[in-house]
Amino acid sequence: MPASAEKFNREKASDKPMLPLKGPGYWTNMLEDLEFMIETEKLNEIARLHNEGYRPMQISKCVKRFYPEVIIALVHLALEGKLEREIAYVK
Repeated sequence: MPASAEKFNREKASDKPMLPLKGPGYWTNMLEDLEFMIETEKLNEIARLHNEGYRPMQISKCVKRFYPEVIIALVHLALEGKLEREIAYVK
């Protein structure tokens, strides 16, 4: 089976052990200023706008969410198979 046809499987983050404690400054908490919870209605709106051709920056203004949160939402929607358009492509 080609790699593109295989279903992407991964463990849930909660299935993995917590990171081992190290000295101060060893770990960096990435994206700590972002809100990862979103209303289902707003997530559906992001999917609809994306599928209609809007760009992430335009979507962030429409749904009044921080631009990086829209990018995270699009990645979530893509992994769920709810997007009809690609998020990005390389020419």
